[in-house]
Amino acid sequence: MTQTPGLLTSTSQLLDEAIRKDFPILDRTVHDGKKLVYLDNAATSQKPRQVLDALNEYYERYNANVHRGVHVLAEEATALYEGARDKVATFINAPSRDEVIFTKNASESLNLVANMLGWADEPYRVDHETEIVITEMEHHSNIVPWQLLSQRTGAKLKWFGLTDDGRLDLSNIDEVITEKTKIVSFVLVSNILARSTRSRRSCAGAGGRGPGPDRRLAGRAAHAAGRTGPPGRLRGLHRPQDVRPDRHRRAVGPAGAP
Repeated sequence: MTQTPGLLTSTSQLLDEAIRKDFPILDRTVHDGKKLVYLDNAATSQKPRQVLDALNEYYERYNANVHRGVHVLAEEATALYEGARDKVATFINAPSRDEVIFTKNASESLNLVANMLGWADEPYRVDHETEIVITEMEHHSNIVPWQLLSQRTGAKLKWFGLTDDGRLDLSNIDEVITEKTKIVSFVLVSNILARSTRSRRSCAGAGGRGPGPDRRLAGRAAHAAGRTGPPGRLRGLHRPQDVRPDRHRRAVGPAGAP
């Protein structure tokens, strides 16, 4: 079957316009009547109409403390909150709703993980005898927590570099990931370069030295939410067949393969 470039372009433009209509803020004009184009999603993402409507409905009808009351509003708010956990678990294909933990952003999540690993007992504990590996395409939220953990514990922080065309350079993977490596943390889609890290290969690592009883993987996937595979599922995010093929292979957070 042949594809017509003009038809594909037209379809893409129609899709872009349909998506754009979901975001009321994009109806604004700026700079002498030019239509607003917003590119700062790495800092703050705009909310579509569906989210704004849901927020308004919640504050107008259900606003109450979650998990801390027995009156009608508190029970309804709790049911909505836990219902959202179920929906997120389905969307990212998590094996269990219990693996969905809400934080205010990816930075807080990564700080929680890094701090936990500095205080945890073996085999999870990071100390002066272990290594942490990240990449040069990371947002600071996936750099600073590991820098602080390394300073606090004496662990050695190592990096995967980039190729000249801005891709993750895994040519020295056998040197970067060693038997001392305890954490491998990487962005799934870089908000700096808009590149995928080909995380399946990153996870597999150095001749099969991937996730195991003494190595954990942390993935920052905040900018991969639009990379869908099967309907309603986020391709490669927290796929049990990819990051936990047996009981000894575990990942911290939504790590997986595109």
